[in-house]
Formats: sequence, structure tokens, C-alpha cells
Amino acid sequence: MENILLKIKGCYSEMNERDRRIASYILENQNMTLQYSIDDIAKNCKTNRSAIVRFCQNLGLDGFKDFKKRLTCDVLSENKKKDDENQPYSEISDNEPIPQIAQKVIHNNISSINDTFRILDTELLARAVALVNDAPRLHFYGIGASGIVALDAERKFIRIGKDCRACTDPHMQITLASNLAPEDAAVVISYTGITKDILQTVAQIKKSGAHLIAITKFRKNNPLSEQSDIVLHISSTEWNFRGGALSSRIASLTVIDILFLGVISMNPLAYDEKLSQNFEHADVQRLSLTDTQT
Repeated sequence: MENILLKIKGCYSEMNERDRRIASYILENQNMTLQYSIDDIAKNCKTNRSAIVRFCQNLGLDGFKDFKKRLTCDVLSENKKKDDENQPYSEISDNEPIPQIAQKVIHNNISSINDTFRILDTELLARAVALVNDAPRLHFYGIGASGIVALDAERKFIRIGKDCRACTDPHMQITLASNLAPEDAAVVISYTGITKDILQTVAQIKKSGAHLIAITKFRKNNPLSEQSDIVLHISSTEWNFRGGALSSRIASLTVIDILFLGVISMNPLAYDEKLSQNFEHADVQRLSLTDTQT
């Protein structure tokens, strides 16, 4: 079940002024919100019942009752977390000592993975694993930092004998996508979900009729999510331009790892044999101890 608090944080920047006021109130008064009625919350946010209901529906919920139920679970989970896990993502300041930079980077990456685990829909994840396993051909598309994730995925799935290809060039992506068949699967990786080149590739995938799996951030208006058959949400608060796509890349790589191991678990005997063959070939390329000593 997706974490509603992370959803609110993830789409906060795309909210209008009224919804931001509601979101800020909920995030700052999580425990009190559980005790209040819809009228109480509307009064405290200086709005009305209809606005609260629409806010809940924009988060993909049925209404206020569904929101209270989900919020209860999330608040209980939040209260159980350790203090260090509750610390916000940290940015790097000028002339910061290396040990402190290392601590912040590691903390941000761990937080990104933990938050992604809490927001991932495991039912959708299981469907994605099944699609990837059954697909005759498998393509991974990404640009920039997401392209690195796509290349990592290609290396993994080739090792178990999948007809797999990764592409990071926007023009070649469209060419490859045009050759996909309805039974094939394409995994599109884009943290924002609004990159023009990626969306052009998505349009071509849709024309081909192939299954489309997205790995992307939860946001209110995400064109990639809206056009995908299965959406696997990642959670990450990106730093300023110095950090670039650091923690989101780690979160995306983690989802790829889950897909990879999930596919192996569906047919362990066959895939383990492929992995063993790969290890045997790799061993031939390694220097022996006697070689290193001469």
C-alpha cells in the first residue's frame, strides 16, 4: 500500500495554493488530523468540505474516510521510525568536511531506498515482474542519469538470457520502440516523468502496442504515469544542482534489482543455469593467484 504522506510530499510542488495549504497543515499536524472531522480540517485550513474531498481524490483516494484510514497507517509507521530516519534529506554546503559529505550522501541514499519501499505498490510490482518474465523482447529506456539505470538493467537481464536492449539516445529510442510487438515489454525510467524526449518514445511504444512499465516519481501531473500500463513509483527529494540525480538514481536502481530478482524467482532453475554459465565465462577472464605473483 502506497504511503499517503510520501504522496503528498511528492506532488506538493504541483499543487495549487489551496491544496498546498491543506497539504502543509496535514504534514505539520499529522496526529491532530487523525482526531479531527472533515469540518475541523476545513476550518483550520480556511476552506470547505468540498475542497478537502477533492484534495483526497487528487491523491487517488475514494474520499475523506479513505484518507483517514490510510493516514492512520502511515502515522503509526512514521512514529515507529528511528530519529535518524526522520531527518530530512540533506544538501551539501560550501567547504563542508569530507566525512560530513560522506555521511549526508549515505543518509540521503538510504532514505531514498526506505521511502521508495514504503511507496511501492507490491501488487503492481508483481504484475511488472510477470510481464518482464513473459516478454519475448525487453527494452529499457532512459536519458541522463536514468540512462545509466537502463544500461544497468540491460547488463542484468542479458545475464539470464533475456532478449534485452537498453537505449539512452532519444532518436534511437523511437526507432527501437517502433519495432516492438504487442507481446514485448518496455521499461521507461524517468524521475520527473515530463522529459519531452522520453514522452516521444512513450508515444511510439503506445503505437507499437507493447506493454509499458514506468519507473518514476509520484506527482500530481505525470504524463509518463498517465500513459503507462504499470507505474512503479520511487521516492526521493533531489538536492540542488550540485547533487543532481543522486538519490533518485539509487532508488531507480533498487527497483531494477527487485524486478531482476523477482524474475529469477519465477523460474530459478532455468535462470540459475544461465547465471552459472555467465560466472564460468567470467572466471576465464580473471587472473589466477600465480599470475598476480609473477
